[in-house]
Amino acid sequence: MPKPVNGIDFHMKTIIVLDPTEIVFRKFENTLKEQSMKYFGFLKSNTLATCYKFGIFQDYLKENVLEITANHIINNPNLLSGAQNAFDYFASLGKNIEIFAYSDIKNPVLSKRLVEQYSKIPSMGVIGRYLFPTKIDNMSDILSEIRFEFLRANVLFVTSDIHGVSAAKEEGITPVIVTDRINEQMLARKYRALCAENLELFAKQIKNGYLANMY
Repeated sequence: MPKPVNGIDFHMKTIIVLDPTEIVFRKFENTLKEQSMKYFGFLKSNTLATCYKFGIFQDYLKENVLEITANHIINNPNLLSGAQNAFDYFASLGKNIEIFAYSDIKNPVLSKRLVEQYSKIPSMGVIGRYLFPTKIDNMSDILSEIRFEFLRANVLFVTSDIHGVSAAKEEGITPVIVTDRINEQMLARKYRALCAENLELFAKQIKNGYLANMY
């Protein structure tokens, strides 16, 4: 039997966990302050801009930037170039692949609206499960549960963030970094992460791997 390729055994099922807010949709192009004004008003947007400028209250800043990003996607669901093709590649592999959509959003109302928006996009029908942390758990907890549930499968976590790469590696999950930034790719190599410039190229690698290793 052929050996695994880059840690992926293409004779086994593959679970791909990804965050669409990171690697599927276009980011907002305005400044953080301008974008936050649309959803939070003058006072809170100034507070967030101050946190960003001085590097303070990072957890508070992250939580609110996530909500801004989610609201932006709900109101402007523009897919990145190649994202449609990526989901088509995944769908073509049938039962060999399962796609789980993860998000750090802990606001249950907002996460529900986000799922509703994803469900309106035909190509994202390939998503089989949505994963959102509660107030008491986090990304590592969710990844640990997925790894335990699918012990006899390839489990990959696809992210554009080096912290996500680190969290996946700690939970025994194969990290994949999707970015065209060379410095981020170099940092990810110490975690033995797979690298791709965008989601389409990664999906194509997975599809070609399965086609080349079929019985």
